[in-house]
Amino acid sequence: MTGRYRVTVAIEGQQMLRGWWQDESVARRKFTGWVGEHGVRPHARIILTDEETGATLTQWPDTESYRLAHTTAQAEQAQAS
Repeated sequence: MTGRYRVTVAIEGQQMLRGWWQDESVARRKFTGWVGEHGVRPHARIILTDEETGATLTQWPDTESYRLAHTTAQAEQAQAS
């Protein structure tokens, strides 16, 4: 780890990318860029964490959207079976 702020990209629950930055504004720009770059992938999850406090500063999709998307996908799979 080289910085206080960590951005993690996970696809279908598997960590694909992560990076650390000391400056929060730089980490937030990277977060936004990775949302644009990887957010369209199915089951993508992108999280910005403050490593010093352990707090999640932001995440994509937000928790409610993420829950709804997975609930909908599970229901569609059940109907298709």
